[in-house]
Amino acid sequence: MDFDIRPYNLSSAATSWMMLVGILTLISVGLSFVLSLARNGGSGVAIFTRGLGSYLGDLFSLSLGRIYALTKLTLLEAIRRKALLVFVVFAVLLMFAGWFLTDTNSRPELQVSIHVTFLLTAIAWLILPAVIFLSCWALPEDIRIRSLHTVVTKPARRLEIVIGRMAGMGIVACLVLVVMGVIGAVWIYRKLPENSRSQLTCRVPVFGQLYFFDVDGQPAATGINVGDTWMYRSHIAGNSRARAVWMFRDVNESSIVRETIGTGDEAKTVEGVKLECRFEAFRTVKGSEKSVLQGVQAQYTLSSNPREEAFGMLSQGEALRPVADALRDGQFRNGSERLKELATRVRSNPDELRPADYLGLQNGLAVAGVVLKELKLPALLPVQEKFEAASNSGIALIRVLQINNTTGATDKPPYAEFAESLETLAGGILENADVLHESLPKLEVPLPAFHISEYHEGAAENITVVPRKLRFAADYETLARFLSGIFEKWSEEGKLVEGNAISSGLVDSLQKDASVSPLNAELLVTVLNEQLTAGTLKISDGKLAVVDGRRWFAFFDDLIRKELLISQDTDGWLIEKDLLTDLVSNGFYAS
Repeated sequence: MDFDIRPYNLSSAATSWMMLVGILTLISVGLSFVLSLARNGGSGVAIFTRGLGSYLGDLFSLSLGRIYALTKLTLLEAIRRKALLVFVVFAVLLMFAGWFLTDTNSRPELQVSIHVTFLLTAIAWLILPAVIFLSCWALPEDIRIRSLHTVVTKPARRLEIVIGRMAGMGIVACLVLVVMGVIGAVWIYRKLPENSRSQLTCRVPVFGQLYFFDVDGQPAATGINVGDTWMYRSHIAGNSRARAVWMFRDVNESSIVRETIGTGDEAKTVEGVKLECRFEAFRTVKGSEKSVLQGVQAQYTLSSNPREEAFGMLSQGEALRPVADALRDGQFRNGSERLKELATRVRSNPDELRPADYLGLQNGLAVAGVVLKELKLPALLPVQEKFEAASNSGIALIRVLQINNTTGATDKPPYAEFAESLETLAGGILENADVLHESLPKLEVPLPAFHISEYHEGAAENITVVPRKLRFAADYETLARFLSGIFEKWSEEGKLVEGNAISSGLVDSLQKDASVSPLNAELLVTVLNEQLTAGTLKISDGKLAVVDGRRWFAFFDDLIRKELLISQDTDGWLIEKDLLTDLVSNGFYAS
């Protein structure tokens, strides 16, 4: 079957049809007017006007009864002429088609494609000749048997005859199509194996925008070409940092489905988003016997990462990657230093960077400014303005480089001005490092791994229902943000302290209100008491606060990096996130 990611839009098709009819009508009227003038001279205007008036008079005085009678006559004539004998040919094709189609016991998902493609092709190539020949033979046959002479003697307008004929032919075509469709659907259902019948469902797929990470973890437009005819099936290397990333837009409440998983007493209804894959594999080795039988293992990771969106385009050259990697990883102080080093290279030895590096750097700066602006966070406005200023400075530099390259001019590019804008940007990033880190959170939710079942008989479909409520083991950054969000809120509410000590009910509150496991809640309270004793925390005005004025996120991030919050629970630090409210950013999320 054809691969077309664009769903059929009825309103758009109807609009296009009406526009086409209107254009053809204007062309026809204009051409008729010109021909009338060319043939009749000055009197052609009056002749054209009378003809157009007669046509409009016929158009607004059509009789539905006469049109119905002519439509019925056309249908009866088609039946008398044995036009519907096409069903016999169709039945013969279905009777013997199974002899020539692939064995239905292998690759069930491909058998659906094979049978449906055969059926649609058979219907198309049988209906089209039947309707075309029937339409072409109708008028000569009417003249031969003089039935048309009888019709025109009746009080029927010429326009009504044309419309009646067209409606009759249309009904014949629809009748043939409906009967063939019903018979074909029954035939497909009987011919397909039982484990493939569930795929006979009409669906409107939502395709994500696809891009890749290469083996070094750098963004790329395409994956690895292993000789596949269809380049939209780019491959990714296993056991590396290579990834395929889909950006799904317009993810909202309408995207949520409800699926029943299990049977009998174990059945439960899951609310979430359905993901379906059609992966293929290219392996240079077969692997173990177990891997050959089970197939290739794959895993989805749901991600909301504005840092990747903002700074990923900066990694388009070797010289720029240290800056991009630091900013993408949230190491903004380190990224500021790398940007200063890059500015020094631009100022002192600009020829070390290729023109493509300057173009990539300017594009990356522009994208970063746009992404930060779309977040609409006032705290990010100073940094966003510096990104835009550096991008504008880069445009001036690239323009001079392009003029010199195309015309042979020797104008001096404004390297110093561009380097100064990069140094200003580096200072802004360093000054707002904490704000950037808190305002650009990275959240990744790994889903359970699964095996690609496309190559194995009897395996389940590669469909995953992602529950709306996701409970997963948090990484360091996600845990720090989770704990800081709780403690900022509870500190304002005065729920963290009792007198001059941490509240005795904090362990129970963490378990009940934050869904923290008992072991993790006790560990957290123990560490907080130790930090309070060590003077890192203080109690002031009935609130718990960090002594050096840091925000809670920086405090917990420091504790986690010092490995003071290593969970004793076998499941680690489990937290819960909502698919729509926590993972969707500006209406889309990545997988």
